[in-house]
Amino acid sequence: MFCWGANSHGQLGLGYHSELIERPHQVDSLPFEAETVLSIGCGGGHTLISDDRGDLYGTGWNNRGQLGLGHTEDVRRFTFVGRFHFQMITCGWDVSGGITVDGDLYLWGSNVWQQVPAGGDKFVPTPTKLSLPAGSRAKKVCFGLRHTCVLLECGKLLLLGKSKWIQKETTMQTVAHAGIEFYNLELAEK
Repeated sequence: MFCWGANSHGQLGLGYHSELIERPHQVDSLPFEAETVLSIGCGGGHTLISDDRGDLYGTGWNNRGQLGLGHTEDVRRFTFVGRFHFQMITCGWDVSGGITVDGDLYLWGSNVWQQVPAGGDKFVPTPTKLSLPAGSRAKKVCFGLRHTCVLLECGKLLLLGKSKWIQKETTMQTVAHAGIEFYNLELAEK
């Protein structure tokens, strides 16, 4: 596996940090086989990889717990996070998420704007399953700077995060002409 670009937080997994890696560098001592990688997510200063065994690995910036390791220390090499069977992982600036093969949605990292609906917590340092509307399965998840969008298999779009434009973040609101539903999602029971 080869990486290059910004490495100010160790997000390339090379074992050190530097402002810029201009040419592709092979990442040594990977804790997984590069051929087994299913999904890669790159965020503001962190990288996550999910493999075909269901394992999740992360490296880089971790000030909000966006690597999912349960702490907020940066990591400069790919480190095992856990086994989740993610078919898709994605990263935002300081937040991360994954969708399992069963359509379950996990989010973690920054929650300053309630983009990972976890009550009043400012960050969620471990992958945390969210309760979706009854019978729903997640299909895609993506992040803006301060919000999260989740596309369900049924075609509904869930928008999460506080906004001065959306003042009713604690109640479900349907915008009929757009077909968008806003939910106050809660963390699932563990």
